[in-house]
Amino acid sequence: MAIQPLRDKEMRYLTLRDIDFRTHVFRMTGKPLYGFKPKNNKEEREVPVLASLIAALKKYRDSKKLHSDSLVFPNEKGRPDKRHEFKLKRIAFHAKLNCGQCVTKFGNKCSEGPYCSPT
Repeated sequence: MAIQPLRDKEMRYLTLRDIDFRTHVFRMTGKPLYGFKPKNNKEEREVPVLASLIAALKKYRDSKKLHSDSLVFPNEKGRPDKRHEFKLKRIAFHAKLNCGQCVTKFGNKCSEGPYCSPT
């Protein structure tokens, strides 16, 4: 099974309702409450997810007793986190997970900071 990356906004607006715990996929759908539409306004897709991540998300859901419309990665106020991608890049950099080869259009190198991005 090929694991596809989630787009930044898909992750930002991911709710528990989008997670199929039985078939191990995220279903990316529009979120009118937040004004989110999938890419191209019509593109809804399923993204396969590792069973270990599904298990961790199920444990998280059950421990917090969250509603199905709850965001999986909200900000401190329970809203979509606009800084989610930056936070993940910072974590990857400190965990030494960056590829070491990316250079942004501003000349920032992922080997020197949280700038890694797909090529």
